Amino acid sequence: MLRRGSGAREARQSGANLGEQTAYGLGSAVTSALAEKLGNTGLFKNAYGSGWLDDASLSTLGKLALSAVSEGAEEFAEGVADPLLKRFTYDSDAVYDDQWLYDTLYDSAVGAALGTLGGAADAGMDRESDTQSLAKQENPVPKPETEQKPVRVGRVTTIRRPYTGETPVQTQKSSVVPVVPDASMEKARNNIRMAQQEEQANEGRNFKSLLKEFSLRTFKRSSGVPVSGMTFEGNPYLVEIGNNVPGKVISDRNLSEEKLAVLDVLPEIVRNAEYVGSGEYVQHSGKVRPVIRYDYFETPVDVDRGSYIAKFDVEVLPGTNNYRTHQIVNMDLIQPEASLVGPAPTASSGRSSP
Repeated sequence: MLRRGSGAREARQSGANLGEQTAYGLGSAVTSALAEKLGNTGLFKNAYGSGWLDDASLSTLGKLALSAVSEGAEEFAEGVADPLLKRFTYDSDAVYDDQWLYDTLYDSAVGAALGTLGGAADAGMDRESDTQSLAKQENPVPKPETEQKPVRVGRVTTIRRPYTGETPVQTQKSSVVPVVPDASMEKARNNIRMAQQEEQANEGRNFKSLLKEFSLRTFKRSSGVPVSGMTFEGNPYLVEIGNNVPGKVISDRNLSEEKLAVLDVLPEIVRNAEYVGSGEYVQHSGKVRPVIRYDYFETPVDVDRGSYIAKFDVEVLPGTNNYRTHQIVNMDLIQPEASLVGPAPTASSGRSSP
C-alpha cells in the first residue's frame, strides 16, 4: 500500500538482486491484497455485515469515518508484516525499531486521510443516476496506451518510465560542488565500528539497527530545502528530508563509509542539485499510492578527496516533495563518453558503491 506500493523498486534501491526483488514485490502484493481484504470484508464485514459501507442507513459522516478507519487499519496491518517479509526475502537485519514504528504510524494516518477522501468521493458519486452509471460502464472511454522506454539522463541516471505530465523547471544550475568534511568521514567510520563492536558484545542486537541508532543521534531533518533555480507551477521547489532517510540509506546492502558520511551534507547536496528528469509512479500492489511522479537529481560532490556524483530521487505527493534515498558514484570509474551512451555505470571499487 503506502510504503509497500513499490515493493520491487524499494528492494532494488536497497541492493537486492532480481530474484529478491521479485520475491519481495510479489510478497508485498499478496500482503496488500490480504490487508485490503481484512479491511473491506474481514473485521468490518463481521462487525457491520456485508455491504456495510453501502448501507443507506449510514449517514455520510458515518461512512467517511468508517472508510478512514478501514484504510488506516489496512496500512497498519501491512506495516506490521513488512519487516518479516524483508527478512524472508532480501534483508535479514530488518527489525521492529523506532523508525519502523514512525513509518507505520505515518502510513496509517495517511491511509486514514485518503480513506476519508475516497469516502467523500463515493458519497458524491452516489448522487449520480443509475442510467448515467450504467452508460459509463457500458461505454468506457478508451485510454491511449503508450509504451515508455528507459531514458538515460544526466551523467549517471536512467529513468525507466519517463513522466509525460507537467514537470519542474530549473532555469539556473548551481556551480557549487559540496564537500563532505573529513570529520563526517571519521564519524561514519566510528559509527560503523561501534555498531560492529556492539553487535558482537550484545546478542540480539543487529548491526544495521545499531548503526541507525548511532546515526540518528546526530542526523538533523530538514524541511523546505530549496533546489537552486528550480520552480514548479511558479513556486520554489522545496524538498523535505525526513528522519527516515538514514534508515533507508543504511538498509542498502551496498552501504559504504562515503554514502553514510554524505548524510551530513544532504541539505547542501539538495540545494545545489541539477534536475535531470521525472519518472512515472508504477503501481505494484492492489492499492494505488498518492504519488504523482518521481523527480531525479544529480549533484557533483567531493568525498574523502575523491570526485563523486550523488544521485537521488524525490517522491512527489500532493503538497510535499519527500527525499527518498541516494547513491554515490565514483566519477573516476566513468569514461567521458559514458554520459551519452551505454549502460548505467556503477561504482565497484573498494572506495564506494552506489
